[in-house]
Amino acid sequence: MRTLLLILLVLSARAEDFVLRSDGVDLPGVFEPADGFAKDATPKVAVLLHGSGPNDRDENLTEVSDPASPCLFFRDLSAALRKAGISVVRYDKRSFVYGSLRKSLETAAFAAYKARPLEHTLSDAALAVAWARTRAPRARVYLVGHSEGAYLALQTARRDPAIAGAVLIGLGLTSGETAVFEQTVYRHHSLFTGLDSDGDGRLSPRELSGGEPLKESLRGQLGLIDRDKDGALSSDEFKGGQLSNLLMEPSPYAAFNREQAGLPSAADILRGDKFPVAVFNGALDNQTPAYGAWAVDVANAAVWKRKNLSVRVLPGLGHALDKRKDYGDLIFRAPDPAALEAVAAAVAGMP
Repeated sequence: MRTLLLILLVLSARAEDFVLRSDGVDLPGVFEPADGFAKDATPKVAVLLHGSGPNDRDENLTEVSDPASPCLFFRDLSAALRKAGISVVRYDKRSFVYGSLRKSLETAAFAAYKARPLEHTLSDAALAVAWARTRAPRARVYLVGHSEGAYLALQTARRDPAIAGAVLIGLGLTSGETAVFEQTVYRHHSLFTGLDSDGDGRLSPRELSGGEPLKESLRGQLGLIDRDKDGALSSDEFKGGQLSNLLMEPSPYAAFNREQAGLPSAADILRGDKFPVAVFNGALDNQTPAYGAWAVDVANAAVWKRKNLSVRVLPGLGHALDKRKDYGDLIFRAPDPAALEAVAAAVAGMP
């Protein structure tokens, strides 16, 4: 049974702890009211929806960040939204909470989640929206989703006609299975082409010589991935080595992919639904590449003709709207403040 818990603790005049109780699992969160929230007759509240993996309310990406510039994406995004007059609901994702429970793998609730992770995650998002409406009955509620959360935002808004709008950051248009395939096989291929100095589609012993870590790593794996045993590494052998990582073990996303196949695609929702949508993508995003955002922009300009759908691709930024060196740069950094201001302005500009 899903229930809403009232606020448990007031942290300060600016923030309130709460807990979502969902199928016997407690999902802690925080409500951060913007200045003037209490006096606003129709306040705006944004519910933040996480990317894939066990993310907390901060969407803390410091483990894959530059130590000098750690990425706590939702914490910084929340600050930008509140500065624009938009209150924020953030909560710990179910997969994060399960990861912190020592005996979570032994519970019936976890077994049910493992069988239907997508539906449970969508239900948690709907519960967060319901909590926001309980806390602020007159509010206009918006969804701001990042990566997988952008897909969740579309599905949640489609099910809930009262959602006032959605901002999608790093939206993937393919299935989760296809996205993982692309990220595994093609995301790193720029590293191959960077070493292929003569452009012949193969890395010769000369091109693999030297003390650089990447070259040393490829030389160490050459005996396994050089399948035709010619002493060089072809483009297809490199991609085959990458793809083998998906073949050696069962996919952890299999249940999610089965559920996703039974739901409308992101494109179906963008094409057919009417709620306001703003799409943001970093031009150097190598997880949900910017060509997806451009495709939405082209389809809308040519056929859909939706006036309440906008697309922005931000130069020099990666998957968390953070500055990157190039497309092959896999290291996260703190999100760009100007990009976060643009996201907040998009929410503020929605009716």
